[in-house]
Amino acid sequence: MESSHVNFKPFVGKHYKEGFGPQKDLILVLGESFPCRYRKECGDCTLENCRKMGFPDDEFSEAPTKTVQYYLDDRSSNQTFLCFERSVLGKDTTLEESEEFWSHLAFYNFFQKCFMKEDGARTCPEFGDWDYSEEAFKEVLANLNPDKIIVWGCRLYDFLPDWGGLGTFISCGEGKTDVWTYDFGGKKIPCMKIYHPSTPLGKSRDYWHQFYKVFLGLEK
Repeated sequence: MESSHVNFKPFVGKHYKEGFGPQKDLILVLGESFPCRYRKECGDCTLENCRKMGFPDDEFSEAPTKTVQYYLDDRSSNQTFLCFERSVLGKDTTLEESEEFWSHLAFYNFFQKCFMKEDGARTCPEFGDWDYSEEAFKEVLANLNPDKIIVWGCRLYDFLPDWGGLGTFISCGEGKTDVWTYDFGGKKIPCMKIYHPSTPLGKSRDYWHQFYKVFLGLEK
């Protein structure tokens, strides 16, 4: 993906363009950032620093794709991805079901540098990082043309650019979650907020599955 702002190219499943679920929606899963075990050594997250440390360019640019692939190679290595897919589908999943699930999705980290340490501790982005990453986000949306976006985490959702969008919500039982709808390129793109799948409430399969059924049209 040619871009002047996108450092970490999104993972795009081989069947992404076929859509997901009964409505065949193009679904983008939006994370915040990812851990890097070399963060202390490089000091900053840039392709130039990766090159100085002797890593090939794809170690940097293909990070989202590698993250998904590492998970599929060993599902015990990333409980966040496992919890998310099982919440969407509402059941335990086999390896074959995991592979099929992710083959129909796109996954992208909003921030274009690493703000997480290897131990999973998060650091807070600075304002300039939001601005740079917003431009990259525009390019990703133009390229992937998603129908719907699932946003991992309240902080990310709350600080996403509003772009003159419209805020609504989905109610399920006694719970509700926010949905922000962009008008991007003449297309309405709803973005649903979920608690990050690594958090206690974010791991609640039964709770979140009811929202996914509504948002993704999984009701039969």
